[in-house]
Amino acid sequence: MFDPRAISLAILSALSILLLAALGFLGLQILEHTPQTYTSKQYQRNAIATELFPFDRTEELDYFQQVEITSAEAVDTPQADIDPLLLEQLNRTRNRIEETYGFSIRMFNPHPLTDLYDVHATAYSPSVLEIHLEQLERWLAKYPVEYVWGSGLQFLYLFKDWEIDGVQVAGFLLDRRSIGISSVESVLHHELFHIMDISDGGMRNENYDWLQAKNQGREMPWETRIPLKEIAEKHFYAERPFGFVSSYGKEAGVDEDQATIAAAMFTEYEQLSQWARNEQPLLNAVRYLQQYFYSRSGGKMDQKYWEKLESGEELYLTYWKEREKNNDFQNNENFEAERLRYQKVKSARTFAANGQQYQAVQLLQKVTADAPEATAYVLELGKLYEEEQQYTRAIALYNNVLSTLSDPYIHARLALDYAQTHYMAEALEQYRIARSSGALSTKEKMQLESLLRIMQE
Repeated sequence: MFDPRAISLAILSALSILLLAALGFLGLQILEHTPQTYTSKQYQRNAIATELFPFDRTEELDYFQQVEITSAEAVDTPQADIDPLLLEQLNRTRNRIEETYGFSIRMFNPHPLTDLYDVHATAYSPSVLEIHLEQLERWLAKYPVEYVWGSGLQFLYLFKDWEIDGVQVAGFLLDRRSIGISSVESVLHHELFHIMDISDGGMRNENYDWLQAKNQGREMPWETRIPLKEIAEKHFYAERPFGFVSSYGKEAGVDEDQATIAAAMFTEYEQLSQWARNEQPLLNAVRYLQQYFYSRSGGKMDQKYWEKLESGEELYLTYWKEREKNNDFQNNENFEAERLRYQKVKSARTFAANGQQYQAVQLLQKVTADAPEATAYVLELGKLYEEEQQYTRAIALYNNVLSTLSDPYIHARLALDYAQTHYMAEALEQYRIARSSGALSTKEKMQLESLLRIMQE
């Protein structure tokens, strides 16, 4: 005889198991189909796990397509007791800036920043916001409208008391489309430069070229980036190092050297010019940046523009409209070749994005033949070859460049391409050269070593 209670318990247990299984399956479906919001730490982990080549300076940050960052959708609701007339004025100014320059401003609700980026900030009071929005509009007028539109900036967070890991900062590069700033003009220019640097495949991808140009080809040590907290503790009390705008520019690495000098060009150009007259590396860097801005602005940020900035006169949007009306832009013969190259590179990227790889390759081949010393463009062409699994062509391209200059990042790319074609001895030799250069960070060395080991196995 079966015990009815035992049968009931067995049926109940079976039903419980089925219910748990169903809930588990449902949970998996929810997790698989729900958009995920990543914090900056989660994003970094995902980026490291998914990036095929961690120090690919020409990469377009494709892993952002795999990581859904929902900062754009964060609600930006003003406080309930704000004066309606003041709110109308704030929105009028904000809308005017957004329509002119093509990005959105967030200024009321800083709370999503904590969940999304592990950073903290505080909202300005509405009356103070009115002043800061007017300042922001004046600062942006130092750029041609087309430059800001082309920078890749989509979201600007205007808050105060920015903090990460207990360190107070004035602003952040939050992701490839978003920056956070306080009411400090140099911070806007600093972070906007970082955004353009990432989105256009520009100087972020030319750190080796930057060091070569700044130091006139002489051998120089590659900096070891110092942790942010350590930099913050001593930066404000440190003297300005020779050849740099600030100790932060020196201690925080090449990208920050570029951004600090770039910001100084918009905020203290007269002082910067005085320093540069007596410091050749700084003068070289300023000239390099002038070429960069000239090419990225379609020739509008010319010598006449920098003379205007050096005079200390205020710039308004009408400045650019008046110069356009009179066709008052001056060609710089020294910079014109780079401007034309950059136009070809932009066209090549458009072709590649549309799946027209052949046309993209043709354009980049012309660019690299014209300027083999432009490492960033060489790497960009190499990436196209690699995407098509044409590793032999990539190897030939890189070896051709190495016949005239030694770039540690090209040695690193060669290491992986040789490994892909099963030439492990050559791959390990290229890795040895890249590693001994001092240009790769400890993390980059470990990642490359790990990838080579996997390929070898």
